[in-house]
Amino acid sequence: MTVVSVILAIPGSEPSRISLLDSTCRPQQRDDTRALFSFRLDTCGTRVQFDYQHLTYENEITVENTIQSVEAPVKTRVTVRCVYPLSGLHKLFAYRRFEADTPGFGTILTRVPVK
Repeated sequence: MTVVSVILAIPGSEPSRISLLDSTCRPQQRDDTRALFSFRLDTCGTRVQFDYQHLTYENEITVENTIQSVEAPVKTRVTVRCVYPLSGLHKLFAYRRFEADTPGFGTILTRVPVK
């Protein structure tokens, strides 16, 4: 999965403190405005779900903010998903890879802590 996160849009974000669900998974490239993650779907804490119609891969980008709270550090979590229709998959989990007729489509959900 390849994801570009625009960290400039997150107030007080600290580019050096950005990771995925597995906190050891850091961006391949980053600057003050964005971060590029590229990782295999069976790594970095990626979750997989499927129903009768779709296969979904999901991970979270965690950004620690420079704005500190008295109780705990403020973190913003951005959920990224890539969804594939099961009907378009040729191989499913063969050697931890699959082939699809069409590219998956994704969504981004942002959770910002309430002050």
